[in-house]
Amino acid sequence: MSIYELLKELFEEKASKIEELKSELEGFEKVFQIMVTDGEPCYVEVKEGTFNVAKGQHENPSLVLTADSAVWEQILKGELDSVAAYMSGQLRIEGSLEDAMKLKTILDKVASG
Repeated sequence: MSIYELLKELFEEKASKIEELKSELEGFEKVFQIMVTDGEPCYVEVKEGTFNVAKGQHENPSLVLTADSAVWEQILKGELDSVAAYMSGQLRIEGSLEDAMKLKTILDKVASG
């Protein structure tokens, strides 16, 4: 399964069904650019508790996260903590760490939901 397909499943199928997450993200509008060093880039648009995953590069992302496909797969499957990946240099973040932590919160809620 590609990183794009994993993101679509996580955000458009799972996260969009978590009511608590929808209300928590009210007024929150961000674009998370996912750069895959050995694959295709994609991005997640979060707007008012809805999620849209698209292939390619967004022209004005809020946050850019870069890792190889193996690291992304582990993060998205809940096998690797994104903070640990960042601290070990496996995940690079360009932009607000606050936005990165919000993305982690979303991923954690999806994993536990």
